[in-house]
Amino acid sequence: MEFKKESTPTEVDGDRLKIAREALGLSQKELATKLCLSHRHIAELEANQLAIFFTPAHKVQVAKKVGSALGLQKDDYLIPKTNSLY
Repeated sequence: MEFKKESTPTEVDGDRLKIAREALGLSQKELATKLCLSHRHIAELEANQLAIFFTPAHKVQVAKKVGSALGLQKDDYLIPKTNSLY
């Protein structure tokens, strides 16, 4: 029996996370410390980078933690990818 994992690929809007963090007057380091993350996690989320994350799914998990701490709704910073052909 084969199980197929259905999921919608998601992108993180790093700009939105940065705006929310700055609106709260937090530095990247302060936010990282508050969430027990490294400064680099926050920096790479905001810069839309992937290097520090194990997988794209890991990046989304960390983004959810950060977004929640910033008082955002998932729709504010998570963008569903669409598979469109041009």
